[in-house]
Amino acid sequence: MLLWLLLPICFTAIGLVGIAAPNIRNKSNNYCGSYQPESCIFSQICNICSLLGMLIVVIRYQQIQDLDCHPKTNMACLALGLTSSSGISLMGNFQHSALMVLHFFGMFLAFIPGLVYFALQLWQMYHSAPCHHKHWLGPLRVACCSACTVLLFTAMVLFGVDHIPGAVACEGLVVTLFFCQFGLLAVDFKQIDSLKLSLSK
Repeated sequence: MLLWLLLPICFTAIGLVGIAAPNIRNKSNNYCGSYQPESCIFSQICNICSLLGMLIVVIRYQQIQDLDCHPKTNMACLALGLTSSSGISLMGNFQHSALMVLHFFGMFLAFIPGLVYFALQLWQMYHSAPCHHKHWLGPLRVACCSACTVLLFTAMVLFGVDHIPGAVACEGLVVTLFFCQFGLLAVDFKQIDSLKLSLSK
């Protein structure tokens, strides 16, 4: 069904607009996302992405659950994905120039569990779900996860040595690649014909 295919694509598009929105007016200011109205736009976009991310994670969980493959790994993916999506909201609502501790906590919640989530999605692609695009999707997911990991640790080091412009640039690239990885789930969602979410008693 086309609707499910569009969900990860819309998430990525909205997320990338959210990255660009704070920088439209003042490209030379590293903190411009902390001032109104850009900060308001950025926060709302992060909240929308957080909600869409949670929906995507739940749908992917149900998709793998219906295949009855590796339920413990699938449950771990659900927990990691929901944690990561919550972190997106926290990170977006507390920009680092306003409340640095909460911003970094949100970054930690979004990216560390998120990177593990996407690594497990890569594993599930090869071990659970039938996927006809493994020849290009697998290497692309490996490249995105690897680049995110390197850039995330680079950003943390640069923040530690107070090199803010470089750290902000690395953080922006991490967020971009992170949102693109959600977009790659559209390939998996293309296989969904119908979806029924059920609660166990």
